[in-house]
Amino acid sequence: MQKQFIEIGSNDFDTCLPLARNGWKGVMIEPILEIYKNIAPEAEKCGVKALNLAVTDYDGEIDFAVPFLDASAGRHPAQRWVRGIGHVISENHKGMNNIGLLQSPEGRKHLMKTIKIPCKKLDTIIEDSNIKHIDYLKIDVEGHELNIIDAYSWRLIPTFIKIEHEHLDDEGKGRLQNILIGRGYVTYKEKHDIYGIY
Repeated sequence: MQKQFIEIGSNDFDTCLPLARNGWKGVMIEPILEIYKNIAPEAEKCGVKALNLAVTDYDGEIDFAVPFLDASAGRHPAQRWVRGIGHVISENHKGMNNIGLLQSPEGRKHLMKTIKIPCKKLDTIIEDSNIKHIDYLKIDVEGHELNIIDAYSWRLIPTFIKIEHEHLDDEGKGRLQNILIGRGYVTYKEKHDIYGIY
């Protein structure tokens, strides 16, 4: 059976492109247009669908904080994090409050503006992309992970999951782990991510 992945928050320095280059199919989702343009041509050349939108708990539009990306922003390995700080701004955001990043001097230095972008639920993306199974699900959305997971129907059970939990508080991290365990996953945590094996 053809291996398939879904990557939510692809960015352009830590992606599932190596899987695509090795014959995997699936969907890569990146809401920041400039970064999306960096990954989409190769993804599509490999037969992987690339989407320029955010994933959340409803279909429609959502506010999004976009990092300032000039020609050199985040290109040095020590500064790659700048390319990964774009994030959803939502009143029902279940992670730690990213508004603080927008208000801090460091955040203002790197976050350029807030824009409205299209958004979809994970279930909608699966249905629209005609995905029948998921071997690997990766979610890295700067604290919006619980919104995505709470809205997911679990109609398809990914075999392996990697979810960033760095921007969740201790209660959120515990809740995320309990959701996975409740769905039958064996879980383990590292500093930035939680993993689930089904």
